[in-house]
Amino acid sequence: APALGHKAGEWQTIVEPSEGVDGVKVKYCTVCGEEVARETISSITFLTRASAREKVQSATLEGDTIYVTSKPNADYVMFTVVKGSGMYVSVENAEIAGMGATFAYIKVLFPENSAKVTVYDKKGNTKTYNVVVTYDQAYYTSIGPGYTTETVTEENGVITVNAKENRTESSFY
Repeated sequence: APALGHKAGEWQTIVEPSEGVDGVKVKYCTVCGEEVARETISSITFLTRASAREKVQSATLEGDTIYVTSKPNADYVMFTVVKGSGMYVSVENAEIAGMGATFAYIKVLFPENSAKVTVYDKKGNTKTYNVVVTYDQAYYTSIGPGYTTETVTEENGVITVNAKENRTESSFY
């Protein structure tokens, strides 16, 4: 407790919080200038994780990148980001499909691969995440009844399947 005669002034932030680093605020005596109170200000959390939502095999958050892998032949991916307290979300080359106090659903249409998710608060703290989508455009060993796949090639994102018709020799008398 403050000593007799101390009169605490207003809170003053002496260390601003940043991502992963707590800040510090203090009160000084308005009479003698001595520090009479000290508190920690919680560090800033932009996003805590990413997870799969629709047409997604996996979604992970690593540093300032969100890695998403689609399910086979997906025409879009939708993933969830879990955000820190008091954070807002905006997107580029994507859409926000839903939002709550602690999460946002982000939708990216195939074949878009330059989406960005920006997370910010009212104090001007901001961080932008790049979204890297790996589209799993699966191809099949069987392309249809009566045909067998011979070769599958991929060039510049175009998958070509060469097949042959299955024929059996028959003899008629």
